[in-house]
Amino acid sequence: MTRDPLDTESPPAPAHEPLPDRGLLLRTLRPIVPVLSPHAVVRDLTAAYLWGVDLTGPEEHITRSPPRVALPPGTPLRGLPVAVRREVVPAADRVVVEGIPVTSAARTAAEVTARAPSVPMATARIDAFLSRGLAAPERVLGYRHLFTEAHFRRLRTAVGYASPLSRSPAESWLRAVILQAGLPPPQAQCPVRVHHRTLHADLGWPRYRLAVEYDSLLHHSGPRMERRDRARYTLMRAADWQVVPVTIHMLQCHAPKLLTRIRDELAARGWECPHGERERIRRRIRGFERRPPRLR
Repeated sequence: MTRDPLDTESPPAPAHEPLPDRGLLLRTLRPIVPVLSPHAVVRDLTAAYLWGVDLTGPEEHITRSPPRVALPPGTPLRGLPVAVRREVVPAADRVVVEGIPVTSAARTAAEVTARAPSVPMATARIDAFLSRGLAAPERVLGYRHLFTEAHFRRLRTAVGYASPLSRSPAESWLRAVILQAGLPPPQAQCPVRVHHRTLHADLGWPRYRLAVEYDSLLHHSGPRMERRDRARYTLMRAADWQVVPVTIHMLQCHAPKLLTRIRDELAARGWECPHGERERIRRRIRGFERRPPRLR
C-alpha cells in the first residue's frame, strides 16, 4: 500500500469515496422495487453497493446487471428485469436506504460473504464491511439459519480471518492465503518503528520483525511510487526488519513459492513450531500447487 515515507503513529484511516454509480443505481431501483411487491427487498451484491461496498468484478458494472431482489414465493415478476431469490425477509432484516428497502448491512455482509466463491474472496468481502463500520462479526454470524453447512463454514472462516484494518481486497486475499497455509497470524497495518516515526506495513509479525507489503499495479507503478516504496523498504530494513514485497501475480500464480519464502523468513527470525505442525503447513502450501487461490 502506498504511503508517504513519513508515516504516522497510528495506521491511516481508509478513505472510502462514494461509489460512482450509486446514484444511477438508486434511480434504476426506485421505479422497479415498489411495483414488484410491498415486500420486495434489494439484496446481495446490489444491496452491498448501496451500502458502499463494490463487489463487482473489474469488467463489471453494477447498473448493467439485473438488480438482485428478494420476493415472497408466488409473487409475479411483471416482466421486470430483476434477479429474484424467493424468500420473505423479516422486518428486522430490512432497512430503507434513500427510499429503497434493502437487507440490513449485517445480513448483506453475511450473504455476500457466505456465498463468495473462495475463502480469500469471502475474507475481502467481510473486511470491506468491517472497515466501514457497517457490521459487527457477532451479528454477521447470527445468520447461521440462512445457509447450508458449507456456506456457513466459509462465513465462519472468513470472519475468523477478518480485520477491520484491511485497506484493500488484495491485502485481505493475502492475509487469508497466509492463514489458510497455517502460518502464524500476521498483524494488519503492522507498526514498524523507524528512528522517531512509525511506518505501517500491510501485514507483519512484530515479534519476528518481518513485514509483507502488497505492491499493486494501481498504486505502485511509475518511478515516483517505486522510489517511495524503495525508501520505505530501506528504512524498514535499516531498523532490522525484513520486507517481502508481494504482487497479485505472485499471489495468484506462485502462491507456494511466496508462502514458502514467508515461512522460511519467519523461521530464520526465530519462529518455531513442532515437526508435525511444520509438516501440516508444508502440505497446505503444496496444496496451492493443485488449487491456486481463487481471487476473482
